[in-house]
Amino acid sequence: AVIGAVLQHGSAFEKCELSAALVAEDEKLLLSMACLRLGHSNIRWVLDALSPEAQLKAMQHLRSQASVLRSSRFGRQVLEHLQTDAQRQVPLPQLSPALPRSQRWASGHTALSSVVRSA
Repeated sequence: AVIGAVLQHGSAFEKCELSAALVAEDEKLLLSMACLRLGHSNIRWVLDALSPEAQLKAMQHLRSQASVLRSSRFGRQVLEHLQTDAQRQVPLPQLSPALPRSQRWASGHTALSSVVRSA
C-alpha cells in the first residue's frame, strides 16, 4: 500500500527513484509484484515512472516470464495490459532540437494529429 501511494501521489523524483530501485533490486521482485493482489496494480505505475530504456527492459523481462504470469490471476491481468500496450504503441515523430520549443511542439502536434487521423 505504501509503494502504491508513493507511485500514485509522490513527486516525479520519488516515483522515478522508487521505480528504478524496484527494478534494479531484483528482476524477481517485479515479477512477484505482478502476481500479487496488492502489487499487480502498481506495475503500471512502476513502468510509467521508468526511463524508456529501463521500461523496455522491465517489460521484456515480464513478457519473458509469461508462463509465470499466466499461472496467477493477477499476473494474467498484468500480461494482458502488457500485450494491449504493445499493440497500441504508435511511434511518436522525432522533433528537431534545432527548432524553438514552440515550433518543435507544433510540428510534433501536427505530425501526431496526422497519425491519429489515419488510424
